[in-house]
Amino acid sequence: MPRSERPLAEPHGELGEFALSLRELRHRSGSPTYRELAEMTGLSASTLWKAASGRQFPSLRVTLKFVEACGERTGPWRFRWMHLKVRLATQADRAGGSSRAGDALVEDDSTRAASAVAAELRAIVNHVRQSVRVTTLAPSQLFPGRERRRSRLAGSTRHLADVINADPGPAGVVSHVQIAKALTGDPRHSLDAVLVVAIVRACHEVCGASYTHADEMHWFERIVEVRTLSRSDSEAMDSPA
Repeated sequence: MPRSERPLAEPHGELGEFALSLRELRHRSGSPTYRELAEMTGLSASTLWKAASGRQFPSLRVTLKFVEACGERTGPWRFRWMHLKVRLATQADRAGGSSRAGDALVEDDSTRAASAVAAELRAIVNHVRQSVRVTTLAPSQLFPGRERRRSRLAGSTRHLADVINADPGPAGVVSHVQIAKALTGDPRHSLDAVLVVAIVRACHEVCGASYTHADEMHWFERIVEVRTLSRSDSEAMDSPA
């Protein structure tokens, strides 16, 4: 007998919304049973059922096989999965702070991770500043009535904000202050994967370099990686010799 789907535990939470999207995808593809999906993916029916249960975060491999079996492109789902992984890691950091010896430990983890990401960002931005001297931009998208054209130092935080805001993506409208904070290692900004991706994309655009989906995924994976390494370092220092 086909396994029935239970109501989502937290349908309005980020994990619940992800699971709901997987369920809707399965229904749009003709509502194949989980046993049928299992035959198509080589995974177990229970693994696929759990992926859409909203009770646990499925692995990237399971997610992409689920999506592919339903006839959907995997690229956007890979991006969405990495974005959610970063968000869940951030939430875990905040939740874990109350159960650890002190919030300062969690803060130190985030600070170290943010510093690592910021150092890599600054290297990219400095390359832009050395490669492209000055650029003249059309009026800011934020002030369409302003007719005077302006010159920006290529790679400056204001210049990068103008480039991002000329065609806002998932990050939305970004201020030069947000970019500056990301470059100086403010955890709220340096570990904001969507903002970091927007900054790197803008740097590529200024230099005339192509920006691929692989580049985008690298930064999501990098932020997850530095978070994990920072937590591991702290746990190693806290454990008795």
